[in-house]
Amino acid sequence: VAHIKQISLTFGTRFELYKEFEKVGTMQKIFNWPGDFYYIRRLHWTVQGDIYNHQYQIHHFNQQIMKMDKATLFSGDYYVLDISNDEDAPVCICIAAVLDYWLYRKDKSKEKPLSYRFDVN
Repeated sequence: VAHIKQISLTFGTRFELYKEFEKVGTMQKIFNWPGDFYYIRRLHWTVQGDIYNHQYQIHHFNQQIMKMDKATLFSGDYYVLDISNDEDAPVCICIAAVLDYWLYRKDKSKEKPLSYRFDVN
């Protein structure tokens, strides 16, 4: 349904996002002070929040596309993705995977990621 393609450049890495084999956007890290800020070209989405603690949001201008948070249940710890539109879910999951990749690649001391639990509203 959706997939990611890594593009290595001289000054960093970008990820192309595809939905049903059609390129829908290119994700890149813009800056990381005082907090991380990511931008997805073509979709005009931004990712802001506490990436390191998996508490962030994806917005298209003032409209929230997705909210990521943690949940602790009896069966363990999970990530909860609250996605407003079902059709955005595959791309949002790809974005969450890219953010995890950047986070865990940068900090080798971090534990393995939590399990994902996808709730599409």
